[in-house]
Amino acid sequence: MAEHYRTNPTIAAYDLLNEPYGNHGDEPSDSMLVTTMDELIHAIRQVDQEHLILCAGSLRGITMFGAPASRGWKNVGYTEHFYPGLFGGVPAVETHARFISLNLRSKMALIQQWKAPYLAGEFNVVFDKAGGAAMMRRYYDIFASHGCAATMWAYKIVKHQGGRHPNNWYMVTNLDDLKIPHFRTDAKEEIESFFRTVGTMGYAQDDELRIALTSSTPPALALQEYPFISGRPRRIICRSIGIVTIWVDRLSKAVNMFWPRIRWRFLVQGTMSSRATMNVISFRRRQRTALN
Repeated sequence: MAEHYRTNPTIAAYDLLNEPYGNHGDEPSDSMLVTTMDELIHAIRQVDQEHLILCAGSLRGITMFGAPASRGWKNVGYTEHFYPGLFGGVPAVETHARFISLNLRSKMALIQQWKAPYLAGEFNVVFDKAGGAAMMRRYYDIFASHGCAATMWAYKIVKHQGGRHPNNWYMVTNLDDLKIPHFRTDAKEEIESFFRTVGTMGYAQDDELRIALTSSTPPALALQEYPFISGRPRRIICRSIGIVTIWVDRLSKAVNMFWPRIRWRFLVQGTMSSRATMNVISFRRRQRTALN
């Protein structure tokens, strides 16, 4: 593929792997991901020395790669997908405020330190209650201020029910309802007519999002700021609370005398770099241990 496109000036970059974490549960190890990317990069460079190559981060981020120059990679950058409140956290303004303060800020600092190209390959706020169009503009402005490219998912979505609806994933969509033929049983003429319609259909656009993204002045949006300590994010195993700053992210049940399972999110060196679930020992278990 690289040999075929090596002289094509319309190709912006090679995105080597799309979301290398499958079902969000079975991630490759850091070493496997780095090794795979390194093999692909060297294979591409055998035939194409010009095009930008993007390595996809895992759910753990991109720190396992290090600076491209440290691995001898030339014209190589990184890409990730972000969906706070959709895949992690609740869809709320607060979720995005924390993500921006504690994750994006440290990530942008790291990218600048590495002098690496960066693409936010997918992101979307989706929910109006989580900030909607104004939050989308905030993300674009943050990426732009750090010289990073960003693309929302998705510019265009074609769906059965026509028209623009709240809490959507798109900038434009089909205006009228879409009837998709049965490709195995319907007549050839009906199938051909459907594909002609796809190219000529009217579109409904999300005007609120369009205006928010194109206005000279961004929409008003007040976000809580959270403390940031500069430095390279690192993963930790926390055996005790100690001096680590923590926020309670979610309670699986109301906290009671038996101290049920609590999920903590840890802030270490400026980023929520590790999530750990701690089964806090109940008073009853402590008492049992003491008696034993």
